Order: sequence, then structure tokens, then C-alpha cells
Amino acid sequence: MRFIVENMHCEGCAKGVTAVVKQADPSAQVEVRLEDKSISINGGRLGGEALRSALYTAGWKAAGMAG
Repeated sequence: MRFIVENMHCEGCAKGVTAVVKQADPSAQVEVRLEDKSISINGGRLGGEALRSALYTAGWKAAGMAG
């Protein structure tokens, strides 16, 4: 699944977003693309809404994308 994280601007942000996802779902594989503010999450156990909610709770504005 993919998300656009509107307020992710730098490597520090990318590390923070990755940490939130890994805390919510330690089995998830996270790939960050700062150039388009997207993250791809594979191999995890949680669904998209649960991950989006975890990101939102931590202050990240994540919107789901197809793919």
C-alpha cells in the first residue's frame, strides 16, 4: 500500500514516519520517496486504515493511494 504524507519534507521526517509505521507494525517494510512525499508499505499485518490512523495520531497527514 502507498500513502502520500503531505507534511514529510526531509530525512528527519522520513525517519519519523518510518518509526511510526514500524512501531505500529514491526513486520512492515517501509520505503520512503521524499521527492513525491510518498511511502510504500509491504509485508505488514495491519491494514491501510490502521496505519493511516497511527500516522495521523503521530501528527503526519497521510492519504492513501492505489498501488
